[in-house]
Amino acid sequence: MKYFWIVLLCFVTGCSLTPKQNSEQPRLLKRSGYVYPILSRYNREQGRVTLEVILLPNGSVREVKLKESSGFPSLDKAAIKATQAARFTPINTQAGRVSERKVILPIEFKHPGPVPYDMTAAGAIDTISPQALARIETAQIQDDYRTGVQAACFRYAYGLGVEPDYVKAGEWCAMGLENGIPSAIVTLARLNFHGLGVPKDRRRARALYEQAIQMGYKKAYLIASIMNWQGDGGPVDRPRARVLAKEAAELGDRRAARLLKEFDQIEAPDPATRVP
Repeated sequence: MKYFWIVLLCFVTGCSLTPKQNSEQPRLLKRSGYVYPILSRYNREQGRVTLEVILLPNGSVREVKLKESSGFPSLDKAAIKATQAARFTPINTQAGRVSERKVILPIEFKHPGPVPYDMTAAGAIDTISPQALARIETAQIQDDYRTGVQAACFRYAYGLGVEPDYVKAGEWCAMGLENGIPSAIVTLARLNFHGLGVPKDRRRARALYEQAIQMGYKKAYLIASIMNWQGDGGPVDRPRARVLAKEAAELGDRRAARLLKEFDQIEAPDPATRVP
C-alpha cells in the first residue's frame, strides 16, 4: 500500500516432536492481510512487532503469541490478527513423522517520511476525483474563476506539475473557502492540520472538515471521524465519530469499515496482545 511500509521477516528458531528437520524454512504465502491501522497511521506510530508462531504441518497457524511489543497496542493487534489468518508453506516431514514448528516473525511498521502522505502528489491522486484532476490540467483562471482557484490550491498544495508551495497553497485554498469550494476547504483543513504554509491549528482544521461535511463532500468524513474519536481539535465525541465513519462507508469509502473495526477493538481490548 502507498501509505506505509510493512516489512515481514520470518526465521525458524526450532521445532517440536521431531529431533531432526529439513533445513528449508517455511515461507509466508499470504501477505495481503497485513495492513497499517488507520489510527496508527494518523498518529504516525511505527515500530517492530515480534511474534512467536506455531505452525501445523500443512502450513496453517495454530497459535500466535506476542514475543516483543512495538510499543503500540494497535500495531501489535494488527500484526497478531493478520498472522492468525496467514498461511505458510507446508512443513517438510522426515520418515513419515509429522511435526509442528515454531517460527519467529518480526513485522515492522514503517511510517513514510516527514511529508504527510495526504499532502503528496500520490495522496492527491487518491483523494481528488479524476474529473477534478482533468480540470486542473486545463483550467485557466481567467476563463473559470472557481475552477482556477481550485486548480491553484491543488497544484501548490500537492505539487501537481509544480514544486509544492504551501504558503501559496494556503492563499489559494483560503480563496476557495471564501467561494465555497469544498475540495479547497478540505485542502486548507489539511494545511492547518499539519501547519504547512499556515499556522498549525487543529481546532480550525476540524471546523473546516465539518464545514465540508455540511456541504456533502465525502472526502472529509473519515478524517473528521478520527478527530472526533481522539478529541483532536476539540472535545472527544465518539458517538459522532461512529456516525461519520458509517456515513463515510455508505458514501463508498472502503477505509471506513476498517476504521469502525478499529473503534470496536479499542473499546474491547484483546487480551491475546498482552506481553507475557
